Amino acid sequence: MNSDIRSVGKELVAAARASFSAQQGILEELFPYIYQASKRMSTRAISRWLAETQAIKLSDVSIAKALRNAEQYWKGMVDEIEPVARVFAEAHKAELEDVLFSRQHFEKLREEPPWLNGVTVEDEWSEVKAAELKLEQYWFKFDDEILEHCRPYLVDKTKIKVRLKPSAKKNA
Repeated sequence: MNSDIRSVGKELVAAARASFSAQQGILEELFPYIYQASKRMSTRAISRWLAETQAIKLSDVSIAKALRNAEQYWKGMVDEIEPVARVFAEAHKAELEDVLFSRQHFEKLREEPPWLNGVTVEDEWSEVKAAELKLEQYWFKFDDEILEHCRPYLVDKTKIKVRLKPSAKKNA
């Protein structure tokens, strides 16, 4: 095979991978909004609107597939926010679920000073403030309906029981 053709082939594969990754990233970011829009618009209309008004190319087939496999997107949202929500909840001695699913509780906690007990209070304070900001900007920007879709994918690690391997029975 000609080395020029191999070079073209490698570039084609690289471009395809980059395109897929970019498309997947855009779909992950837009999914909650696409989900809400899908209540009133067809996947074809959503795809057309994104292309015409935002220059974002997502096929109606990709959108439909994402909507059929919504659980992976809801789980991804929880996986993204859970660590910072846990930091905020622990600093305010609050339940993780209350922080994530009650806007009023979150706002009330924001007004109270966190309980800091780290070695360096400044570092812990900045970590708690960063967590608060991410919750505000990434999580609470969504409607309650979207947040409720995420609830089943929240795993409260404090309630997980670790199963130990049964010890081998000793022969008498």
